[in-house]
Amino acid sequence: MIFEATRFVFDRLLGANKIYAEGDGFKQRPFDYLSVAVDLPLHGLGRDQQTGANLAFTAFPTNGNSQTLLAPSIWFMEVDSYTNLLTHSG
Repeated sequence: MIFEATRFVFDRLLGANKIYAEGDGFKQRPFDYLSVAVDLPLHGLGRDQQTGANLAFTAFPTNGNSQTLLAPSIWFMEVDSYTNLLTHSG
């Protein structure tokens, strides 16, 4: 269950919308983490079935901006064409 919740959270934070998508070709910009926290239980995720514990989201400092989004970035990429391996950091 933790794996599914993790996939869902990052799917929504990054704007991929491939997990529980609303139809084919559904496009949506990334959601803020508070919207993801509200949407998670609507899909039956974020609650441990054995202990009853709920996934908790920690508030980030927003500096007055209520729409805190995950801002993915790539710091470094390296391609090894001999082994067909792409390594990235960020």
